[in-house]
Order: sequence, then structure tokens, then C-alpha cells
Amino acid sequence: MSFTDQLTAALVVITGIYAALTYGIMRANRQTVAAMNAQTEALSRPYLSISPFTLPQNAIVFLRISNTGRTAAANVRLKLDRPYYRFGKADESEDIRNLSVFSEPISSIGPGAELIFSLAMAPVLYGPQNDVNRTPLTFGITATYGFFGKAVAEVTEVDLRPFRGMHMSFDPIVQELSGIKDAIKAQA
Repeated sequence: MSFTDQLTAALVVITGIYAALTYGIMRANRQTVAAMNAQTEALSRPYLSISPFTLPQNAIVFLRISNTGRTAAANVRLKLDRPYYRFGKADESEDIRNLSVFSEPISSIGPGAELIFSLAMAPVLYGPQNDVNRTPLTFGITATYGFFGKAVAEVTEVDLRPFRGMHMSFDPIVQELSGIKDAIKAQA
């Protein structure tokens, strides 16, 4: 084998190594771009958050559905997995599944938007007379919505059991405002 043939063979080997390294770099770059796209989407997409809460000095449990993301959730559908009668009332008009938000599509829920629903007072939920068929302590809500041409379906299990035994929290500002309100009423 001549010196020229040896150089040609060495160049072929070097070119092959260079091609393999370039391919590896290309794959790493693709993975980096995919990760960056996923991160950008995660930062800018809508997130429908569903959670129960109470207010200071209030024994009513509420349900909050809010968009905590940075863009609007489009074509929103919310579905409860079972009936839930507000305040334990057996009237069909009190079943929150019949409310338009749970029975009809919503064109859009913007960033920061909140939907708040009263569920029941603590004595109704946790008292001996509670009918778990009307006011269940656990239920699921399926939220289906779209963004950036993608569709998402998320199921949130709402659990009201942790609120059992709660006490009404004291908020000094609310207490003071209540005192001012009472003083104004007394003067009128």
C-alpha cells in the first residue's frame, strides 16, 4: 500500500469519525431544542386549577376553578363525575352539574380568571345528617381544554375531608371592618 493510499485511508477514517461526531452533536441539538420548546410551552400554557377553600370566619366550603397559566384556555368543558347538591338541598336546581359551566362548553377562560361556587356549610358536610349522595366528600372534575392547537384532558379529584374539624380562622382586618360596619349602623 502506497503512502497516498495510507493517507486516503486515514482521511476516510477521520471523515467517518467527524461524521459520527457531527451526527451526535445534531442529535444533542435536537434534544435541546425539544426540551426548550417543552419548557416554553410549560411556561406559557394555561393551567386550570380546581380546589376547595374557605374564607376567614366562614364555615362555607367553596370550589374555585381558575386559570393559573399565562394564556387563555380555549374550548373548555368541565364535567363532574357525580351529582353535587349545594348545601345538601335535594332540589335539582341546586345540583351544580346543571349549572351552565358544567353542562355547556366555555369558549375561553383567560389567565387569572376564576369561577367560584359555594358547596356547603361545614355542619352540612360533616354532620350526622349528611347524605353523601347529595353532598359527597370526594368527587372528580374533568377539565378538557385547548391551547396552541393542542388538547388537554385533566381529572382533578376534589377532597373535602381535610376540612373536617376546621375552625374559623381569625382575620384582624375582617374583625375590625366588621366593628366599623356595626358602628356606622348604630349611628344611622
